[in-house]
Amino acid sequence: MPVASSTVEVAQLFNETYDRVGWYVGDDTFVPYFNPSNSAITFLPGEFVLRQFGGTGVQEVMMVQDAIQPGQWGQMARYFAADVACNFSANVILGDEVMWDIDNDVVSLAADVTNGFIIGRASIALSAKPVGLDAPTVDGSDRIVCATSSSTKVRVISIPHTDITPKGTVTVY
Repeated sequence: MPVASSTVEVAQLFNETYDRVGWYVGDDTFVPYFNPSNSAITFLPGEFVLRQFGGTGVQEVMMVQDAIQPGQWGQMARYFAADVACNFSANVILGDEVMWDIDNDVVSLAADVTNGFIIGRASIALSAKPVGLDAPTVDGSDRIVCATSSSTKVRVISIPHTDITPKGTVTVY
């Protein structure tokens, strides 16, 4: 039922008499990236990029959110959980570091990559309600197997704030 605006009490903010020091706009999950006009490279959605972040030259892995054409701004995610195409030569255990193979655009084990970089740790995809799911496959030490040599996708969770050393020939953006 409508009421006269003069009778409605307005909520008071805490410390409203103080000047605001800053305005919260979000966390640092997404960071902007400008793709130079002369780059001749389009960054594709879901692509993993080794990016120089900060004045000290730290190299962090980021995941492109939408296509970033030359001369355009876009967003890259510093924190992610992503299901990614993979090609493994052996079992991958929960928490194993996995690499982005830039020659084949798949996640692989370090031993199988000539040019690439660690993008995160292997995880397992569970439904929102894991009750009633079958027991996971485990190895001889009772560790959960996330992927095998016949897997086509693996869930990868980022390792934020980690300085990554590339293997082989990798462009750092």
